[in-house]
Amino acid sequence: MSFEITILGSSGGPLEGSTCSILLKPANISYHDIINDNLPDQVLCIDAGSGMGKLTEIIHQETTTKTSYCNFLQYYPDCETVSYYYHPNVTITTPFSNFQPGRPILHTQNIFNNLQNYLISHSHLDHVCSVVINSAGFNKNMSNKILYGSHYTINAMQQHLFNGKIWPNMPSFKIVNLNYLESNRSERIGIYTVKMFDLSHGEFNKLTEDKEDAQHHSNSNSNSNNIWGKRYDRRRSSITTIPQNTSGLIIKNSEALNHHYLSSAFLITLEVPCTTKEPPPSILVFGDFESDLTSKLSRNLFIWKSIAPLILRNQLKAIVLECSNCKEIAANELYGHLTPKLLIYELKQLAHECKQLDTATTSTEQPLLGLNVIVNHVKEPIADPNQESQLHDPRKRILAELNKLNEIEKLGCNISIALSGTSIIV
Repeated sequence: MSFEITILGSSGGPLEGSTCSILLKPANISYHDIINDNLPDQVLCIDAGSGMGKLTEIIHQETTTKTSYCNFLQYYPDCETVSYYYHPNVTITTPFSNFQPGRPILHTQNIFNNLQNYLISHSHLDHVCSVVINSAGFNKNMSNKILYGSHYTINAMQQHLFNGKIWPNMPSFKIVNLNYLESNRSERIGIYTVKMFDLSHGEFNKLTEDKEDAQHHSNSNSNSNNIWGKRYDRRRSSITTIPQNTSGLIIKNSEALNHHYLSSAFLITLEVPCTTKEPPPSILVFGDFESDLTSKLSRNLFIWKSIAPLILRNQLKAIVLECSNCKEIAANELYGHLTPKLLIYELKQLAHECKQLDTATTSTEQPLLGLNVIVNHVKEPIADPNQESQLHDPRKRILAELNKLNEIEKLGCNISIALSGTSIIV
């Protein structure tokens, strides 16, 4: 049993319109089946940076050209074709190509009418903006939209988005329902079992500098070649202020621990009856997060320990996780994200945990051999005017660096870069 993933958005910004969101379903069920048989429990949407608009574009493209397409591959002089960014063991699909041409909005509405469940990793706008705007077009008579996330994420969406000021209070109209997930507990959602893990996505610390510090930073960085902007001596945070504990806010999920911004990862297991004795397939999808090396916490290590048994049983089909920045990004400019070196470090920790579980055999010399690693949340480079020549495809650079490090460390992972607008089977 395999999963089919439609990548509505995989960009880490700052360009809007294709930020992170994926649709997930069993590979043996088509979208025609889901629509015709009214099967809302078959589809999950993980994060909602992109939504109905992007799916409409995808359906139009596939019904018109019968091919997979990513508009970002038109933006840089060194871009390759879609297949270049996916490992050969990953199957690229066009699940909407047989839909009737000329009616992409209708097809999108039919799919979203049969989409019930969202998993939201955190409440940053690039992961939630589409579900807010799309909610105006939700048909509550077809399928109730349920948004699942940590207490911190769900509270933030209610208080700061669906608050009647930024956007209408859709939960009060029963257009969407907001549901808490508890960390490290499994919950049945549709045909899936979902287990949520806590992640660190940078610190809350507000950055303040007096004039002397600012001048020092300016002088020390005058010769920097970093095309992503100025370097700073201090680590930059994911956000700039510590949120106040508003009356009535339920603090859970350890989101206030050490003032680290809480993000989430979701271990999703398909719980449909299988005709074989194979264990049910799982996939691990991360929200934005930073390395344990950066956070000085062990949240990622806890996840690696938890999923190592799945690796050894060949039950984990893929890991979807971020690598926002190219290798030149300084550690103090990460904003709670990963670089290729930090991503490989985390995969090495996973490999180590697998080896620790199975020291009696030699079969775990490369425990991650053949594991699909799908990389998303790649940021577009922003260059100073005199550095425009350095504006090259960041996905290509990250893929090359990851493949190089993957080979050096002998991990054996199948590394791919998620492209907005494409679908794959893992």
